[in-house]
Amino acid sequence: MKKILTIFMAFLLIIGLSPVYAQELDADQIEEQGGLTPDSALYRLDRAAEKLSLLLTFGKTAKAKKGLDHAMERVLEAKTLIKKGKVGKLEELKEEHRKSVEKVKENLEKIKERDSEKALEDVLEVELKLEEQANELEKVETELDLKVVGKLNDEQLEKLKSLLESLNIDVSEVKIKVREGKEELKIRVKKEKQKTDEEIKQLEEKFKVREVKKENAEQAVERLAQKLEKLTEIANKHKERGRDVSEIEVRLNEVREILEKLKTQISNNELDSVKDLIQKADQLLNFREVFRALENEDENKLRELKREKELKKKELESKLKELEKRRAEKLSKEAEKALERAEELEEDEDREEENKPERGVKAESERTEN
Repeated sequence: MKKILTIFMAFLLIIGLSPVYAQELDADQIEEQGGLTPDSALYRLDRAAEKLSLLLTFGKTAKAKKGLDHAMERVLEAKTLIKKGKVGKLEELKEEHRKSVEKVKENLEKIKERDSEKALEDVLEVELKLEEQANELEKVETELDLKVVGKLNDEQLEKLKSLLESLNIDVSEVKIKVREGKEELKIRVKKEKQKTDEEIKQLEEKFKVREVKKENAEQAVERLAQKLEKLTEIANKHKERGRDVSEIEVRLNEVREILEKLKTQISNNELDSVKDLIQKADQLLNFREVFRALENEDENKLRELKREKELKKKELESKLKELEKRRAEKLSKEAEKALERAEELEEDEDREEENKPERGVKAESERTEN
């Protein structure tokens, strides 16, 4: 009794200071009511309130759904941090997301311990919530790709890549857990409740999971089309600047073909094969890889310019050396000619000096004769 009272008092205290409380929220409400991130002084208090809200949520199904809400909050907090350029706390959010997912998986295991038919309904309810959360995660990824990725440096891109990979792994693990639990419970329901495949199918249709999957697939195709349009625009701009974007254009054309296949499959309700195609298209439209490819193109151009500059420098140096050599040879020849001319003049002077006495004697002789 004291323990319950203590928890209740702590809950009332935290509720008075925090916006988080024990009610189920959809993705839009989570984003609207969220806002506190690990760089906030009140973040720890917010997380404490979150833990209390989970503790005071009754029923394993409700706890699993609440855990998914908490996991989604970590995603939205990460988005906020990335938009602010504060990637230092992403590792912490990654760990917090992982903890929320682990709690969801634990509650899914406990759900299976209940009456088989009721447990199947609960798992279908969680699956519906999970589909919504997975769709929201994809929306966040698309928004970051379209608006943020091009502004991040290498270190920030690596941290973003690590975070998104971790979040997707977490969600995939829960999906696997739900799928395995659903199949196991279907078998139990058939055996224990004598239900037919058709009756189980009707039970699944009651939760409209397939309709939600189709709607999510259609939204995924729309997001892929947005990415395709954006990357096509980027590729065309770089092409106009003289860059080689042929590799990127091949990828974009492949995505266009995939989108046509996806539209056909969704229209025909072939949803089981849609997921792989969506993932393939998303990988081809990976903004981080495309920006890296364009940066590499820039680096190659810079290296090429540097090489050209070095070659021109060597060529100029060679020409200068040749010019200096020619000039030196010319000066040398001129000097030799000048020296030869000086020697000639000196010889002329010597001859003139030698002839002076002879001219003097001859002049004296001519005077004597006169």
